[in-house]
Amino acid sequence: MTTHHTTGALQARVLLNAVGGLIGFIPERSLVLVAFDEDGSVNSTMRQDIVLDAAGAPRPEFLGVVDNLATLLLEYDAAVVVAIIIDDRYPPDSPQVAELVERISGLFDDYGGLAAAYATSTYATGEHWHTVLPGPASRILAASPAGGVLADPTSSPTALDRAVRRGRPVLRKRAMMGEMLAETRHCTDPSCSTDRLRAHGKLTREEQGDLLSFAFDALRTLAAGSRTSGVEIPCAALGTWYRALTDLTVRDALLAVSITELRDPAERMWRELTRVLRGSGRASAATMLAHLHYIAGEGAFAGVALDVALGADREWSFAVLLDRALRAGVRPSLLWDVVADSYRTAHDLGVTMPEPTLKSA
Repeated sequence: MTTHHTTGALQARVLLNAVGGLIGFIPERSLVLVAFDEDGSVNSTMRQDIVLDAAGAPRPEFLGVVDNLATLLLEYDAAVVVAIIIDDRYPPDSPQVAELVERISGLFDDYGGLAAAYATSTYATGEHWHTVLPGPASRILAASPAGGVLADPTSSPTALDRAVRRGRPVLRKRAMMGEMLAETRHCTDPSCSTDRLRAHGKLTREEQGDLLSFAFDALRTLAAGSRTSGVEIPCAALGTWYRALTDLTVRDALLAVSITELRDPAERMWRELTRVLRGSGRASAATMLAHLHYIAGEGAFAGVALDVALGADREWSFAVLLDRALRAGVRPSLLWDVVADSYRTAHDLGVTMPEPTLKSA
């Protein structure tokens, strides 16, 4: 789920070109729901795989998921909802796509149906899109033309903002999120093995404070460097990072960086530690990455990171908790209560945290 803001009545072509930037990757065979508040701001963006039967009709389990999303959007107080179909199995102006939109729209009766619906076979430059359900012009949505042509999905204002401000371009496909977190060796030195890393006993408050200071110093150093440079973690630091991430007190304090000026270096560090650590260390790093994305409203990235975390340690309790919250549609804003505890924990350990810079998503 992502949140953004628009001004004035939004045109269909602008919305369609922004989809990749809104969800972070190029969707395939997907239903994308974009919900708006009364003031025209984007309340939330949700994506779901489209599951059809052999005749091209939507399968009941798919409609059940969409029905749940409609209920969530009511809880989010969304004013109107727009559907975008990306599916290469049928032309966008085909009866099958029209039936799919009709079935989906019926699940949004509490909104009076969908405000509008559009379809395209492939989300790519030059691809034609078709207006399946033209909604009436309003102060939120402009009148829909019969169709149009997609611009480069990686160069829309939303995508460019994502690439320039956050340092994360739109990915070509969702699977690339998982590929970015694939296990890798830290180095070729045979004496450097993350498989042997283990937590050793309960730490004192002084030791926890030292670990938290170590982590913040490393993140500040990374922030001072180039955003495009790789993350270099010395072999000797791997064990320290493992202890920092698997000590729950230190881990809880570190969660606060997700809303500060250290968010970007933290994302890069958590991603690299997810790749090189194993077991509980990998689970904790991936969960912290998931928390960072979740609190920013980036549900797709959070979901992939949680899959990795639970794959490394099915019993990692924070991963289990976040996974349940994400699947239940818990709003990212509720995670701010956890961050408040993080600030208190850091203060108790004698470490001063940066002030929040991220607005609640």
